[in-house]
Amino acid sequence: MKTKAFHWFIFVASVLALAWYYDYPHWIMQPPQSIHNWRQADCASLTLNYYQQDLPFNQPQTHGMVSDGGTSSKNAPSEIPLYYWGVGQLYRIFGPHEALLRGLNTLLFLSGICGLMWGIFRLSGSSLWSVAFGLLPFLSPVLVYYGSNYLTNAPSLGMALWAMSFLVLFIKTGSRKYWWRAVLFYLLAGSFKLPGLFLFFSVGGTLVLSWLVPRFRIPYLRWKDYFLAAALVLLPLVMWVGYANHYNAEHQTVYFSTTTFPIWKYTWPEIGSMVRQMAANWAQQHFHPLTYLLLIFFLLYTFVRRKHVRQSYLALLLVLLPGLLLYFLLQFFTFVDHDYYVINMFILPCLLVVIITDYLAAWKPQLMRSGLMKVALVLFVTGNAIYAREQLEFRYEEYPNSFRQDRPLLYEPGTINWLDSLGVGLDDTIIFVPDFSNTSLYLLNRYGWTNGKMVFKDSTRNLYFNQDKEGVRRSIALGAEYLLVYGTAKLHELEYLHPFEKHLSGQKDELYVFDLRDTTRNFDLSKGEPLISQSFDFEDKLPPGLSRDQLTSGFALSGEQSVNALGMPYCGGLSFHDITKGMLVEVKVWIRKETTDRVVPVIQSEKAGLVFQQEERTVEKKGEWVCYFQSYIVEEDVVPDGIKIFIWNPAEKQAYYDDYQIRVYRPAYQ
Repeated sequence: MKTKAFHWFIFVASVLALAWYYDYPHWIMQPPQSIHNWRQADCASLTLNYYQQDLPFNQPQTHGMVSDGGTSSKNAPSEIPLYYWGVGQLYRIFGPHEALLRGLNTLLFLSGICGLMWGIFRLSGSSLWSVAFGLLPFLSPVLVYYGSNYLTNAPSLGMALWAMSFLVLFIKTGSRKYWWRAVLFYLLAGSFKLPGLFLFFSVGGTLVLSWLVPRFRIPYLRWKDYFLAAALVLLPLVMWVGYANHYNAEHQTVYFSTTTFPIWKYTWPEIGSMVRQMAANWAQQHFHPLTYLLLIFFLLYTFVRRKHVRQSYLALLLVLLPGLLLYFLLQFFTFVDHDYYVINMFILPCLLVVIITDYLAAWKPQLMRSGLMKVALVLFVTGNAIYAREQLEFRYEEYPNSFRQDRPLLYEPGTINWLDSLGVGLDDTIIFVPDFSNTSLYLLNRYGWTNGKMVFKDSTRNLYFNQDKEGVRRSIALGAEYLLVYGTAKLHELEYLHPFEKHLSGQKDELYVFDLRDTTRNFDLSKGEPLISQSFDFEDKLPPGLSRDQLTSGFALSGEQSVNALGMPYCGGLSFHDITKGMLVEVKVWIRKETTDRVVPVIQSEKAGLVFQQEERTVEKKGEWVCYFQSYIVEEDVVPDGIKIFIWNPAEKQAYYDDYQIRVYRPAYQ
């Protein structure tokens, strides 16, 4: 006979194996990034501030100085911040390592998966079925992403899964120890995030429903037990939410939301647009399409076989469904851009598989023992795991992670030390642009402002930070000492910053640090006449290495000819060695593409091949032709090697080039 320890070994091993397949050991070590890096950074910022500011539990703050009219960073989240405070204390022992926060989040979520497996096993007696169905939440792309992350939504779901397992066992066995264990885990789930209590509220709804339909009664559960449990679970949460509202009002901030965004605030066209956006953004992120169909089948089958399903479980489902719908309607607007709001709603599919497993164990045991079904379960887990990993890689490696891709220097460990070497210390306040979030402030561990905003219900109180000259002057009046601009192109695009870009304290790759207190000018973006100017119209003048056989008269922006780049990965390569530190290099080329494949002008180091600019930046469009632009300010260590400029067509697909232009200007700073 297989022992209890053996089954737990199977549960834990299967979860850890899947976590390894998803590359969790790597992601646990990573700072906030990709989808909702903003909220990730907020969680990490709360934790770090508890540690380095030695804050009391009831005085949380972040790095963004958006409170008290822009003079402080005191903000209280809606969830009880005991977890952030606790990890902050661990930082005192082990050091401020983000892996502690992210790793503990992961363990709490994965423990809930094991708890769900255990609950299903107690209903079915089958290790295979309990593993396959228990892994369901760990096969969802959105949960795989947030399961090893900074947000407390996933740990909340993990605790709610434990609570549900104890609840269904209480209903089945009547053992009161299971009820009070469920209550304990609901307290934890709600402390992490209030929506972790969806099923707990459904228990109360089921008690009411049982007055009308006696067969829905939960055996052994008395009203006084539920009221006592509700007091134990809800009292601390209500007290904290009330305190958080008071704390935020006192500090004039709405940074963390403690309100709702109901559907009835919007017009029908707005609602339709939002629904389409939700579908486009997130439809593929909840489950594989076939898994959606399977869950819909489970739901319909449960109602078809309602007389054979355990009635208390059915009642919980009947109450949970409208409860989740109400939650969706109340928070409608947030679902457009905030995929993590759906996390605790995954209690629905988890309850569904519990009901189906309980039904099969009672009425279809031969089906559960079927070899064909066992093969189907293995294929189900395998296929969904592959799909989830593909979506996880998409989130981290493709455009959803554009914040990191566009600002790689913020993620390099030496950047903070470099700021220290410039004299930009922890106590110095900064302005960082461009960033509408506060992620950059956390990554640099500096306090200050970005070019975000604070929107109040009373629009006359709205605060817009550093979005124009007046906004920058206001930040300076509030104590801003340094201006950090990321991106050479942004130096030119954000013209309202030019009056403040006088004294450059230092430059590292694409990050420019200006001392707002020093009015001595050593930086001037006015370009004057170019020192080097080369233009190629592909009529009379061609760049080196290009022959007239590669021209076509089929398409042209100006004149009669352009370059046909089909099968040509590189074109227009030119090298420049007579350069000095601070020179501004600009490249423009008009491109007509027949596909969506990447085609861009590139600026890179001649010797090492280090790429400085290869983003798809467009500045103008004429019909099918688009003007691509790159700019780069030469760094000191590049001078000995020189730079190389070319047009890159990595897929070698059909594309046409015209009016290729390179300009090199005098150094922008001395």
